[in-house]
Amino acid sequence: MSQQPYLFSPMAQPVRDDTVVSVVAMREGLMTEKRGAIAQGMRGGSGGMSVCVLASGSGGNATVVRYRGQAILVDAGLGPVSITKRLHQAGLMLSDIRGICVTHLDTDHFRPTWPNTLVGYGIPIYLHRWHVDDLMKNKHASRLVRANLIRPFDQQPFEPIAGMSVRCVRLRHDDKGTTGFSLDTPVGRIGYATDLGCVPREMIELFAGVDLLAIESNYDPVLQRSCGRPIFLQRRIMGGAGHLSNDEAFAAVQQIIEHSPDGPPNHVVLLHRSSQANSAALVKQVFAQDPRLQGKVVLTQQRRRTRWLQVTRRASATMGQMSLFERRA
Repeated sequence: MSQQPYLFSPMAQPVRDDTVVSVVAMREGLMTEKRGAIAQGMRGGSGGMSVCVLASGSGGNATVVRYRGQAILVDAGLGPVSITKRLHQAGLMLSDIRGICVTHLDTDHFRPTWPNTLVGYGIPIYLHRWHVDDLMKNKHASRLVRANLIRPFDQQPFEPIAGMSVRCVRLRHDDKGTTGFSLDTPVGRIGYATDLGCVPREMIELFAGVDLLAIESNYDPVLQRSCGRPIFLQRRIMGGAGHLSNDEAFAAVQQIIEHSPDGPPNHVVLLHRSSQANSAALVKQVFAQDPRLQGKVVLTQQRRRTRWLQVTRRASATMGQMSLFERRA
């Protein structure tokens, strides 16, 4: 029988707040974890590039990107215990992680319980210079400084893994904004953007031609106004510095496609869907409008990881796909 890669194994846990992880205790479990990882197989291949969204939503966001046998996280909005378990389900260990690229420091994107674990494993954190002051408010941030694990970046590309060049674009979100990432390797390129209130021209240009696009599709305006949230929160979300609606995300995807000579990405991964002000059915209804996206759209979830998505350079756009949404989404 074929596996159902989006389903958790019985040991899967719902998103929760974690206390600071005991690094010693976690390391004592590495041998067991390693055996499980070997049994499941290290996905993505030794020279390939692949993506697995471990969780996405207001309860916590984390995505793992593999390249040449190494891996990074984009955001760590679940605590170390939960991410370790989800990595294990995906065939990886926390010791495989070579860095965390943080979009911004809202707790659903970077849990404040991470610093001690990062120090214990020697995992650096990459974040834009405009967020460093906020990171330093963490009571354990001094340990990261002493271990030389804070890697600030600005507009210059950086390499969290050898052969992976990461460029960024600043996006509007609340006071300090968030960071969109372009992760480029010889075998494929990823565009990743979440928690953005509007889509700047710079992001469209940076993401043109990506092979996998991950972008938030957070809310439906009608549900947003009727779900019972306070007016001030609705205004924050829909006011141009909060989140993208389904229609705004769809328009952004169309613009990126129009700027991409080879047509649409192989995968369009939709992030951060609101549990109160959105639904999978509404997202599908919006994205079904563009036949170029047949078979390419992946809906992420809060409590279930995605399957591994292979990132490969595209040939010219092809037609004839059978379904708009990937069968296992």
